[in-house]
Amino acid sequence: MVSTPADILIETSPVETRAALIDGEGRLIRFLREPHHRQSLVDGIYRGRISALDKASGGAFVEIGASTAAYLPRAKGLTEGQALVVQVLRDGWGEKGAVVTRSPVLRGRYLGWQSTGKGVETERGVPKSRAAQTIRDELAASVGGRIIVRKPALEVSLEQLQDELAWLGEIWAGIEQSSEEKSAPECLLAPPGLAHRLLRDCQPEEGIYVDDRGLFSELKDSSASRCPDLKGRIVFHDKTPGLFEAAEVETEWQAALERKVALEGGGQLTFDETEALVAIDVDSGNVGGGPDGIRRANLAAMAEIARQIVLRNLGGLIVIDPITTGNRGHRKQMVDALRREMKGDDRATDVLGMTSAGLVEMTRQRQGPSLSADALAPRSRGITFNAECEAAGLLRRVIGLNGPGRPVIEARQEIIAVLTGILAEARAETERRLGQSLELRTDNAKTVPEIFLER
Repeated sequence: MVSTPADILIETSPVETRAALIDGEGRLIRFLREPHHRQSLVDGIYRGRISALDKASGGAFVEIGASTAAYLPRAKGLTEGQALVVQVLRDGWGEKGAVVTRSPVLRGRYLGWQSTGKGVETERGVPKSRAAQTIRDELAASVGGRIIVRKPALEVSLEQLQDELAWLGEIWAGIEQSSEEKSAPECLLAPPGLAHRLLRDCQPEEGIYVDDRGLFSELKDSSASRCPDLKGRIVFHDKTPGLFEAAEVETEWQAALERKVALEGGGQLTFDETEALVAIDVDSGNVGGGPDGIRRANLAAMAEIARQIVLRNLGGLIVIDPITTGNRGHRKQMVDALRREMKGDDRATDVLGMTSAGLVEMTRQRQGPSLSADALAPRSRGITFNAECEAAGLLRRVIGLNGPGRPVIEARQEIIAVLTGILAEARAETERRLGQSLELRTDNAKTVPEIFLER
């Protein structure tokens, strides 16, 4: 089963915010990264304008102020040039723009609310229980709109839920007023940053640890008014070693970029991501024990595959090639095991079953790029970070330099171009923290950038 995070670690730097969700055994469940110059637009609400209709798909392209027009899947009855209010459902990636909807949902920690529609329903992941049904019954009398009960709602009082519902209604009233006053394209409700999304959406068993005092104060103030169930669980970390170093996050997330994963007891998994699908091969590694040994190896592989799918943020069609077995009972156990291991995932997931060729097929809702697509250079062999990720790492590392001398970065031209281009503001903030300027030197012969203090 997909693990519930015990701790959430949030690390900030001038270039990006990174977060790690850790389970009760200290293993990395998820790794999230949001560059400050390329923040997520998900949940942002905009007054947009239709720039073009796509007759082939029945959708439309909507200008919302981003570099690429967003895509609206259903545009029946709309016309080019028409202004409308939309909400971003999914970020754009590569040459594709964001995906938007005309039916925005406002989300608090405990409830979601939509001005259109009616009734009360529960969000994915909320267990069926008497407490959940009681909340639904109590909120059914609320006036207007569609209410979505979220999992943390089970931890607070009805009064707090009604207070949040009123707050969401006030936000929507402000959006409607702004929409009438502003011309398209215009942002009506800014999307939450990574740290605030985690505060809103996650339910850690222990605490949320933050290494930036300013962000810590923001989250603490926000939780005091809007997340009472997290009271006392947001912690400022200013110790040595740092958050990620102490939890060995760097080692684990970089291991998740590797193509191959060793399995306990022998064998390995191989992950290949393509435009059309994700292929996962299970290598037996000379598993012994006959048919029952193969059965045990395949069942163990399903558990690790489920963990890796979530950690690597894989989505779309996923095809698994297990160790070959002709036993129908063993095949069914394998599919059932994968369904069981994916239970609790917050994405829409469907394990379709096993084909006649012995392949296990499943689908998982896409949400942003996979871990490797976000961090690795295209068509790289092994782990080769793209220029932006390399530059971000250099700025993080240079802050930790100690001793006299002027900090110097020597790197390839493409990395220097990022540091002087899209990460120029982050570099300036790094220099402000250091109290001196960084010297950037281009050396295209360097396959690995270097940082040092020059006296």
